Amino acid sequence: LFRSEAASGCDAVLVSVSPPIMQARTAEEREASYRQVLVESCRSAAAACDQVIFLSSISVYGDGRQEAGKLLTEESPRAVDSTEPSTIYYSQAEDATLSIPGGRVLRLPDIYGHPRDIDFTARVALAHEHMGGSVSFAAEGRLHRIHVDDVAEAVIFAVSHQLTGVYNCVPDVVASPTNSEVFDRLADESGQPRLEFRGELATPIKQVSSARLRAAGFSFAHPDDPIH
Repeated sequence: LFRSEAASGCDAVLVSVSPPIMQARTAEEREASYRQVLVESCRSAAAACDQVIFLSSISVYGDGRQEAGKLLTEESPRAVDSTEPSTIYYSQAEDATLSIPGGRVLRLPDIYGHPRDIDFTARVALAHEHMGGSVSFAAEGRLHRIHVDDVAEAVIFAVSHQLTGVYNCVPDVVASPTNSEVFDRLADESGQPRLEFRGELATPIKQVSSARLRAAGFSFAHPDDPIH
């Protein structure tokens, strides 16, 4: 938890936390860890500093079916009736951040590109090794993703331009493919069995739009990297 004295003199507090993937494989595991990790972190940050940036998730939209249009924007309703812990607690953490005038939320998709990260083909192998080839997300969900360098630049942009409120931060120049389109192809190309998609973890089946962030002047350096 943050303390006011630790935040003294800071331009802003960045809340960038997420439970480890091996502790978030089931709804029960996510329920046990997400509230403390996400909500309490944002509450303590907002109490300690008047400028807070929370790296949230597009999982607040659930599968996005509550939006009548083709795109999910910041004005689209969150999946408030969801029982999924990720959707519930990311939403509550956003509310805690936005409880102060200097709160700003960047809604992120899957992050890739860190030097210690594994590529998507390796993720197929990881799912077979540790999850029996069965994953919690849905086949028709879109694989929205963002390069880690674009995340860093978006944070700097939000601070330097004094943005407040909610911004989707998802490369959207090219429509994101579905999970099955990507992971079936990668499994076939690498000679691995295809994954089973259980559909328990609802993620957007509609394209997430970052028009608001782009209109503020931000541009993505990695708008459409190949998926391998």
